[in-house]
Amino acid sequence: MHRVGYRFVAGVTEERRDATPVTAPVTPAATVWSAPSAKAVFGRDRDVHAVRERLETHRLVTVTGPAGVGKTSLCRRLVAGAPSVPAEGRWFCELGDTRDPEAVANVVLAALGEAQQADADPTESLVRALEERSDLLVLDNCEHLVAAAASLADRVLSRCPSVRILATSREPLGLLAESVYPLEPLDVDAAAACFASRATDAGAVVDATDPAVRELCRRLDGIPLAIELAAARARVLAPSEMIELLGDRFRLLRGGPGTDHRHSSLHAAIASSWEGLSSDDRALLGRLGVLVGTFTLDDARGVALAGADRLDAVDALERLVRQSLLVTSPAPDGRVRFHLLESVRDFAFEHLDDPTAVRRAHVHHYARRAEELEAAFQTERVDDALAEMREAWANLRAAVGYAAAAADADAVRRIVRAVAQYADLFGVYEVLDWCEHAALDGDVSGEDDPVLAAEALAVKARMLAHQGRHDRARELADRALALRESHATLLSSVWCAYYTGRLDLVLAAAPRLVELSRSGRGFDRGYAEGFAAIVAAVRQQPDITTTSITPADAERGVLGALDALTEGLRLCTADPDRATELLEAVVEASLRRDYRLLLGAAASALTNVTLPARPPKEAMAVLARTLTRYRERRMWNLIAADIAMAARLLADAGDAETAARLIGARHASGYAVGRSELVFALLQEELPDRLGPAYGPLVEQGRGWLPPEAADAAIAALTRALDVAHGAGGSGGL
Repeated sequence: MHRVGYRFVAGVTEERRDATPVTAPVTPAATVWSAPSAKAVFGRDRDVHAVRERLETHRLVTVTGPAGVGKTSLCRRLVAGAPSVPAEGRWFCELGDTRDPEAVANVVLAALGEAQQADADPTESLVRALEERSDLLVLDNCEHLVAAAASLADRVLSRCPSVRILATSREPLGLLAESVYPLEPLDVDAAAACFASRATDAGAVVDATDPAVRELCRRLDGIPLAIELAAARARVLAPSEMIELLGDRFRLLRGGPGTDHRHSSLHAAIASSWEGLSSDDRALLGRLGVLVGTFTLDDARGVALAGADRLDAVDALERLVRQSLLVTSPAPDGRVRFHLLESVRDFAFEHLDDPTAVRRAHVHHYARRAEELEAAFQTERVDDALAEMREAWANLRAAVGYAAAAADADAVRRIVRAVAQYADLFGVYEVLDWCEHAALDGDVSGEDDPVLAAEALAVKARMLAHQGRHDRARELADRALALRESHATLLSSVWCAYYTGRLDLVLAAAPRLVELSRSGRGFDRGYAEGFAAIVAAVRQQPDITTTSITPADAERGVLGALDALTEGLRLCTADPDRATELLEAVVEASLRRDYRLLLGAAASALTNVTLPARPPKEAMAVLARTLTRYRERRMWNLIAADIAMAARLLADAGDAETAARLIGARHASGYAVGRSELVFALLQEELPDRLGPAYGPLVEQGRGWLPPEAADAAIAALTRALDVAHGAGGSGGL
């Protein structure tokens, strides 16, 4: 979801001075993150070898050292050439872009391309995603979140026996399982080679054997970031001149007793670059320090360059890029994005005169940006807007934190309301945490903006409903709808009704949802028409309307997938063959694009509506395939929604014992949706008569199953039943 981590998705070539290039072939995945292009890494062969050896014998290795010593670069190089870990199992999780300990698990989930499960908190969702994998998880920049990172690592290590963790931090995580590797600064030879290379990149001609270069590198204590910052100025300052400047800076910034001298050197190097800036550029860099992750030119203008036109803003940012204080990288949409190195960002923000005002500007800019993107969700631009919101997610999270700290509840409400449809589509339940932090469920009847207050309350209700917390969700949805009827408040009420099987309420509200849609083409209309079609399908009301929608439409972005989903639902009774074809296409497209909401709707329709119209053998095969997809992608809430239908098919095939266990697993999940509730209720009446006294113990056994166990049991039992049916030539009950 939000790009706060990255994954190697193409061949990664490492350029090194002390070895031949290493290329790691990588297999693309459904959700991917692009790694920044790596510069040459100097003098780290021994360290790479040592850390790799430790990872063979320890499941948690923490690389420690001062800021700028090259911990992240070392890990990138190590992971790119980790032969014992498949390319698709190597993950970088950048923690430097958040200051909220409670957001750590969400950051890691996003880096893995996973979403929080509806029935679990973020950490539990992460553990479920990893518990059967043999991945290497890199937790980068843990120093400001040591306790949270340590707690998460401990949970992962205890529950995921084949996962290894490589962490970087200025201090150890403090776990018993941890092996700490202190990363030392570069020796003078490697440091001088690094300086010469970076100076060449900056357009200067420098000899690595020059005594002044070697002395400068010694004075910088071999800290790679300090060396890079100094080398960026090599076109205007000779190494001997830098030595004089750094000497003055060391005296000015030397810390007291206990201060890490290497960190003082880094601070001095950044300070020397800072001193070389004009007062306007210093002020700009300080204001940019409030931004996290990547940001665009327009974001920089909105937060740090108020009133500047685009060309003036380009000139200002380019000056910082030339000084290596601002880093650029291409984005998938072709536009350039910017980001600050963590140490530079911290230094710059420390020197900001009025951080409160800049944070306020950040909040207002991203609240407005989120609203602009949400408006685009109601147009044909929806796919581009979704991608842009994903890119902005780290800053949206930061804006919520800034606003909550300033008690600006309206700003939090604006952001929460704007991101709700994105959160629905991709299953980003982190938004519920935002609502909790800002206490958005209090008495809002006297708010200055009752529409905003009601719709933010409705978003919280939706997130709770998605997680299966139906009683609280319904309470908040009813309150929101009583305050103000709008598409957002009515939609939350409909979600609550749908999840608890109150289909009459859904059917009654669906036409009004269409009326309240803000456009004829977009998320609002898609939701409204989809709900109307779901109810008609569950009630087996035939629709003979003909359209030109085909399975290929499911690949035309989110609106095409919505079209195919709605058409498939409408045809469930009138033309189950075509309905199955359309819904299968939506499932496949949603799996590729991570449309979790549409995946759940299409798969549930296949399971609960279309399958009863199919021959039992075909229904079993489709359901086994669907459950396997969920199992592979760890979508436990969707498994919980479908095991009632698996129980029905298995009971009909003669396996009443497994059916009873699945009933218990469904009880334990607390998750309910659509027609499966009718199936569930009928089975609870039927199976006790068939199984007698054995029914209760079997249900209790199923209550103890975790979602993976329930999925495995259902898939295995369906496969056995299919084998029996095929062996019998399809006779009997099948």
